Amino acid sequence: MERTKYETLITIHVHQKDIFDDLVRMNIKSPSDFEWQKQSRFYFLEDLDKCIIQITDVEFTYCNEYLGCTDRLVITPLTDRCYITLAQALGMSMGGAPAGPAGTGKTETTKDMGKCLGKYVVVFNCSDQMDYRGLGRIYKVTTRQGEITSWVQRPSRKFSQKQREAGLEVRLWIVLGSSRKFSQQVRITGDRAVPSSTYNIAQAKTEDSDLPELKWSSWTRGQRVWVEAPGLAQSGAWGCFDEFNRIELPVLSVAAQQIYIVLQCKKNKKAQFIFTDGDVVDMDREFGIFLTMNPGYAGRQELPENLKIQFRTVAMMVPDRSIIMRVKLASAGFRDNQVLSRKFYTLYKLCEEQLSKQVHYDFGLRNILSVLRTLGAVKRSNPKEPEKTVVMRVLRDMNLSKLDVIDFVFSAVTPKMPILECMYIKQAIDLLQGLLSDRYEKQLCEEHIARLFVFAVMWSAGALLEPDDRLKMELFLRKHSAVKELPAVNGEETMFEFGINACGQWEHWSKKVPEYIYPKDSVPEYTSILVPNVDSVRTDFLMDTIMRQGKAVLLIGEQGTAKTVMIKDYTSKYDPDVHLTRCLNFSSATLPNMFQRSIESYIDKRMGTTYGPPAGKKMTVFIDDINMPVINEWGDQITNEIVRQLMEQKGFYNLEKPGEFTNVADIQFVAAMIHPGGGRNDIPQRLKRQFTIYNCTLPSSSSIDKIFRTIAEGYFCERRGFPEEICKLASALVSTTRKVWQTTKAKHECRRVIADRFISQSDKDWFEDMMKKGLQGQALRAGSVYFTLQTTQCTEKSSVERYIRTYATNNLLDDLKILYRTAGQKGKGIVFIFTDNEIRDESFLEYMNNVLASGCTMDWFQRWPKDALVAVAQHFLVSYHIECTDEVKQSVVNTMGTFQDIVAEKCVEYFERYRRQTFVTPKSYLSFIEGYKAIYKEKFANVGSLSERMRTGLAKLMEAEVSINQLSKELVMKEKDLAIASKKADEVLLEVTMKAQAAEKVKMQVQKVKDKAQAIVDDIAIDKAAAEEKLEAARPALEEAEAALQTIKPSDIATVRKLGKPPHLIMRIMDCVLLLFQRKIDSVTPDQERPCVKPSWTEALKLMNNSGFLSMLLTFQKANLALQEGRLAAAQMELNNAQIQLDEKQMELDQVQAMYDTAMKEKQDLLDDAEACRRKMNNATALIEGLGGEKDLNLTGMLVDNATVGEWNLQGLPNDDLSIQNGIIVTKASRYPLLIDPQGQGKIWIKNKEKDNGLQVKVGDKEVDLMTGFTLYMTTKLANPAYTPEISARTTVIDFTVTMKGLEDQLLGRVILTEKQELEAERVKLMEEVTSNKRKMQELEDNLLFRLTSTEGSLVEDESLIEVLRITKTTAEEVSEKLNIAAETEVKINTAREEYRPVAGRGSILYFLIVEMSLVNVMYQTSLRRFLGIFDLSVERSRKSQITAKRVVYVIEHLTYEVFKYTVRGLYENHRFLFTLLLALKIDLQAKKISHTEFETLIKGGASLDLNSVEPKPKKWILDTTWLNLVQLSSLYPFNQLLVQVVRNEKSWKAWFDEEAPEKAVIPDGYDSLLDQFRKLLLVRSWCPDHTVAQARHYIAESLGGKYAEGFILEMEAMWAESDCRTPLTCFLSMGSDPTENIERLAKSKNIPCCAISMGQGQEVHARRLLNQCMQDGGWLLLQNCHLGLEFLSELMDTIATTESMSEGFRTWITTEAHPEFPINLLQSSIKFTNEPPQGVKAGLKRTYSAVTQDHLEVSNMPQWKPLLYAVAFLHTTVQERRKFGPLGWNIPYEFNQADFAASVQFVQNHLDDMDIKRGLNWSCVRYMLGEVQYGGRVTDDLDKALLNTYARVWFGEHMFSEKFCFYKDYVIPKGKTVEDYLQYIEQLPVIDTPEAWKNPMGYGPEEKRGPGELLYSQGSPPPSSGKPS
Repeated sequence: MERTKYETLITIHVHQKDIFDDLVRMNIKSPSDFEWQKQSRFYFLEDLDKCIIQITDVEFTYCNEYLGCTDRLVITPLTDRCYITLAQALGMSMGGAPAGPAGTGKTETTKDMGKCLGKYVVVFNCSDQMDYRGLGRIYKVTTRQGEITSWVQRPSRKFSQKQREAGLEVRLWIVLGSSRKFSQQVRITGDRAVPSSTYNIAQAKTEDSDLPELKWSSWTRGQRVWVEAPGLAQSGAWGCFDEFNRIELPVLSVAAQQIYIVLQCKKNKKAQFIFTDGDVVDMDREFGIFLTMNPGYAGRQELPENLKIQFRTVAMMVPDRSIIMRVKLASAGFRDNQVLSRKFYTLYKLCEEQLSKQVHYDFGLRNILSVLRTLGAVKRSNPKEPEKTVVMRVLRDMNLSKLDVIDFVFSAVTPKMPILECMYIKQAIDLLQGLLSDRYEKQLCEEHIARLFVFAVMWSAGALLEPDDRLKMELFLRKHSAVKELPAVNGEETMFEFGINACGQWEHWSKKVPEYIYPKDSVPEYTSILVPNVDSVRTDFLMDTIMRQGKAVLLIGEQGTAKTVMIKDYTSKYDPDVHLTRCLNFSSATLPNMFQRSIESYIDKRMGTTYGPPAGKKMTVFIDDINMPVINEWGDQITNEIVRQLMEQKGFYNLEKPGEFTNVADIQFVAAMIHPGGGRNDIPQRLKRQFTIYNCTLPSSSSIDKIFRTIAEGYFCERRGFPEEICKLASALVSTTRKVWQTTKAKHECRRVIADRFISQSDKDWFEDMMKKGLQGQALRAGSVYFTLQTTQCTEKSSVERYIRTYATNNLLDDLKILYRTAGQKGKGIVFIFTDNEIRDESFLEYMNNVLASGCTMDWFQRWPKDALVAVAQHFLVSYHIECTDEVKQSVVNTMGTFQDIVAEKCVEYFERYRRQTFVTPKSYLSFIEGYKAIYKEKFANVGSLSERMRTGLAKLMEAEVSINQLSKELVMKEKDLAIASKKADEVLLEVTMKAQAAEKVKMQVQKVKDKAQAIVDDIAIDKAAAEEKLEAARPALEEAEAALQTIKPSDIATVRKLGKPPHLIMRIMDCVLLLFQRKIDSVTPDQERPCVKPSWTEALKLMNNSGFLSMLLTFQKANLALQEGRLAAAQMELNNAQIQLDEKQMELDQVQAMYDTAMKEKQDLLDDAEACRRKMNNATALIEGLGGEKDLNLTGMLVDNATVGEWNLQGLPNDDLSIQNGIIVTKASRYPLLIDPQGQGKIWIKNKEKDNGLQVKVGDKEVDLMTGFTLYMTTKLANPAYTPEISARTTVIDFTVTMKGLEDQLLGRVILTEKQELEAERVKLMEEVTSNKRKMQELEDNLLFRLTSTEGSLVEDESLIEVLRITKTTAEEVSEKLNIAAETEVKINTAREEYRPVAGRGSILYFLIVEMSLVNVMYQTSLRRFLGIFDLSVERSRKSQITAKRVVYVIEHLTYEVFKYTVRGLYENHRFLFTLLLALKIDLQAKKISHTEFETLIKGGASLDLNSVEPKPKKWILDTTWLNLVQLSSLYPFNQLLVQVVRNEKSWKAWFDEEAPEKAVIPDGYDSLLDQFRKLLLVRSWCPDHTVAQARHYIAESLGGKYAEGFILEMEAMWAESDCRTPLTCFLSMGSDPTENIERLAKSKNIPCCAISMGQGQEVHARRLLNQCMQDGGWLLLQNCHLGLEFLSELMDTIATTESMSEGFRTWITTEAHPEFPINLLQSSIKFTNEPPQGVKAGLKRTYSAVTQDHLEVSNMPQWKPLLYAVAFLHTTVQERRKFGPLGWNIPYEFNQADFAASVQFVQNHLDDMDIKRGLNWSCVRYMLGEVQYGGRVTDDLDKALLNTYARVWFGEHMFSEKFCFYKDYVIPKGKTVEDYLQYIEQLPVIDTPEAWKNPMGYGPEEKRGPGELLYSQGSPPPSSGKPS
């Protein structure tokens, strides 16, 4: 304690002395000088009785927290900067975030600052186990119930009267929960224990007796009390969250919101805040939040953007170690601390710089502190020894050991396991202890001890080496001057083959190898056989040397090095009555509690909490495969941490009784593992140090032969009944097998065990050749040995798959038990199918590995070769009937194999070219064969049916021909009879005719009268019926009208007549009245005011002037009806009279007609007979002609007819060929279709196609029976999904991605629909008619063929068939005519449509470019529906023109820019230029302005050329790459003579090349006037790749227009106006671009409530509640970090899309980082935007000033305010702009964000407020705060820091207010009064900045003059440099 006190006082004193020395040296005299202001300055205010501390302009109150006597940090410039940054953060109500590597003092500096301010600092060690609830409890009070165990009054505390009245303050020892004891300072009032001033919990002592008790009458032990523990926000304490970025991202996201709420309360100076869970919490504004992080460690998260923005970062790098050395030496009592510290520092600096880089070398801060602690201890132990000697000796002793043998191990050889330097030394010591204990009784000579030491070095430093490296180590030791006692070796022997005998002499291990006798009467278990050899005997000795000391051994080695066997052999020697052995096999499934439970099962309780093996025995636990447990994402192997704890601490914590430690005695460990590396786990270093580790090498060839020959000869012996030749052969085979194994081991293993694993046929061929050579000369006369694999029938895999979802580890283990019992116990063959789809858990692989390790092999299934494919096709088609010759059938079989083989190759090519994975599998081949058979069967049946119809038709034709001949003869006879009957009939007819004519004449006269009357009656009846019907329909209106008429008075009419300009409606009504009264109306002329004809008001006035006008209105309807009824009565009477006369004459006529009918019947019978005969002849002839016209189906329509295709088109299937082919596959494929449908067009077609078939869009997870006719359609919106081969085999995967041509046709239809609506309507109607007609033709043809084949009997007598034939031919003619007309009409329509095709073509280009951007970033998803919306709006809103050509140009211009703005708004800044350039290139490619070859030259340059195959470059200054580019360019016009010109005019070209901006300079040889901007771009790209982007901007400006080359500025308000309540607005987050502040500011300006929630752990419930609330009240919902709440997003989309009623003001704002699993539907349907700083000074300043309000601009009336604000904005733009150019901008990419700008502006504002007007601005302060704190706080690189400080020095000073000041030429500080003034100035800045605009400022040193600013124009990382001097 005393030493700590003095060391602390010395540390503080030295620091203060340094400060005052510096102040004196710098001649600081004023307290307002920044060198004084930046110190931590303490002031005691006596009148207020408090101490305040000031750090720069931030003031703190000393908090009087009792901190004890503790160490203080050595203050360095880094500490100062950290203090200032944290102070600034606290002053702005933000958090502080020191970040940097381990050992830089992040946490300690925060704690030290807390000590400085008298703060209580609570350090939370964060881990991935922390959840959001636990974090939340840290900020607010938690109430717990506890039980009092004891209490004590604090004697040192003086109570005030108020405190005494409140109650006694005591310290209670309270049990909270299960046996967790805490000490809590509380104030007892009534029955509650309330915390006193500070939050102070510490772990209690476990024994109550250690605590002095005070008996209180009101309290008893065991009484339960409530303990309120205040949170940080209430107590005013500081919370330091160490390693905060170890917390899981979903929790960090929630923490962002929790911290935001607390800090906002502090910022707004509120007394309370509402926490995320709804609790109201009190606030003590003294509190602070600090995060300390090491970004470089594994398992560390990148903090969410909305969390970063709340903290001020300070980069903590390596501090000034010389200061630390000096101060620590001083505090340890070294008087010569200054000199000694310089020597110390110089030595370590040289070691770091000059020595080679080795893993075990450490000359960093931690090593320095270790040395300093040792120096202090040595100084105190030898106070009289000279200080120089002490320092020199300690430095030597603590570092020299690194530079000898261990150095050799770390640098010259490769140990098989990485271990720390100290472990080698520890292992040597342990070995020596074991070796010397054997010889303890003897007096050992020096040589003996030296040999033992060498032996210990061999098996410590060399213990982990393989034979080759062991030889290297031996050579090293033999050359080493200090090593004398090494064994003499012969031949290939090494010293490692020697041990030391009892006499201290080297002895070969082979002398200690015992003989192994293989039992003759039994067969030992194979795994138990250990044939002793040099390796096993030596390892046994080494193990024994360590293990008999009770220490642990670990054997490492490859498979087959007998690690397990040797350990088990060693432990088998234990006496089980004294020493037990247990074995554990670790696997990837082994968990910590599994291990602990296993150990607990081996031990019994001995005493208290001490356990051990039963009966006082000892126990060795063998852990095999100790490295197998999984390593988590942070690199921790938690299972082995429990092993380590048990070995290190001799116990572990009780799982049943938390907090209780179980001591384990008398257990030691031995373990084995395979070499780490190559995908195999290592074990933690802290576990390794518990072991002595030996590497087991593979035995030598002679050892292998000896081992296996012993086994072979032992088993194959005559005593077991084997013939003599077999016994000899078994022995001879050993060395042969070993040779083959050794030869093939380098490449693979051995035929069935090895060759089946090969994935290359060439490997298999090599293996076969190897086997022939290896076995050559070996005669195998032994009898053959047959291995039979018995298999059982496998059930269908699909029947098992339904259980996979619930298939767990236990199920697998049960199945494996069955497998083992069946195959092993019962000896039956069994097949176990296990595919990658069945891997439900990672542990499955471990169990399958164990199965495979038990002796199974692996077969690598190759792609089926062509002959196998042909054989399979032959197998399936050999018995299948095909109507062809054998040769043709064999060709079909061969073709099938060829097709499959070609498709398999094309799949590979397709993937390599387009990166789209497709598969053809054996199953798809079988499906192909089955599909062929199905189609063949269908078509064969179809052709058979047609053939049958044809045969029937031919038979009918023959029958018709015979009938014609017979009927011709019959007709001749019938015509003769007909002539006689005809003559007789004519005579009768003459008489009848005369009588009939007289009657007919009278009848006709009467009939005319009747007809006239009837016509009148009919007309009147029709009129009457219509009138009555209309009257009835209009009766309600009529009655209402009549009632209304009744209210009209003559005066009303008079009033209307007098109106000068009556209302338009009255004039319209009077027009109707004129028409109804059939009055005259004016001629039709258009009304100038309204879109209709001009009213006839003059005529209306005339009508209204009629005195009876009102009565005319009242009687209008009734008069008409009465008139009609009168006319009807008169006409009816006239009709009746005529009818009477007509009836009389009709009777006379009937009598005459009877005579005529009799005569005519006789004639007609004869006529009918003849006509029937003639008709049969005609029918037969027509049949022949009709059937002769019938045709078979053509091949093009074999799979689908045109009518069906037409229907598909109407249902929404695009009409391009690819879509129609897709439609055929969907409807014809044997497997269910899976549509790759990113635009949703396939889904639309399917839904329309199946809407009448009960289509169900969603599918549940229940099992259902399938009915006949069921079809499953599956779709995905992923453009390039990675499906497994199994999916490809089980479904028909169809790519429905819209094609460019297909989309162009669609867009053409849409633009025509707007521009030429009647044309498109006519086209659609035409399509429908054509489709209908084609369908009708199909039906008629089918009906005819059916009738033809189904007719029985004589064809010529089937009248209905003949009628069908007639209708068919007539309809066919009509349809053909309609189709011809349709074709002509279509040509006319298409001609008119084609005028608008350029619009559709441009739209198609734009859409596919947008789609291609998703390859750049998966988040760039835009739905076709949303694009079509933009397209339609562009057509609607673009400039109009009657001239079609102009209108097309206007639409294209508007559409292109609208799509450009929409797209770039949603792109990250580094992708916007890429998109714009591609846009220009694609448009020019389509317009044929550039060729594809030119495009490829721009992209690839001369990369495909070989320097050796082109003409040599003329000059050395031209780079090889440049010359190849020029050679490629010379193949294009107009560069064909370029190479010659470069050679001829080399000086001019070099001068142009050396220009600062060659793209602006005049190009030699007349190219300047010859080239447009694109060809100039080709030239610049070839010569100067680093200027490509600059020239590309000129090209874009020329090709698209200047507005496309400018930076894009996000306009939040315009975007909000564009959105609606069902369209989310999604922001893609990037470094420093959180939009929360912008969104909330916009919401505030619109007076709209904005509810924000940071998505993450457990936030779905809150998000759901806020969503429903906002949808109802019209608020905005801001969902932050949605990549951490993906599960909720699908629900969000459904809710937004399906909720019927929601407020129109509702909006959903989303922020997210890029995530591959983000819902595509949400991305495609939302408005996307990024909030990154735009590119360029102009855009950056415009963005900054767009967010500045006029109030903010006028916040200070100081004249310096506005210029300073602009300068800070310029600095902010500059530091961000430089970041975009990688190492050219900043050596390290710093996270400069909006918070830096806000903090800097706030500082400047505060500084001006506090400024002494007479003294002016403290520029040192401003520069330091900007260059070192606000922006510099993030900077870690020295050169970056120098650059930033130079900006601060050159741009910030009194000179900045002068008229001459400029950042660079034309970049000045504008004079303005309003924000608009500044924006106007910014608008006139150049779009493309020269590099000097942000290059290293003037006045910087010459060595940095070139700076990173000169070659900045590249996107992201720079292109290949042109090699120009900068």
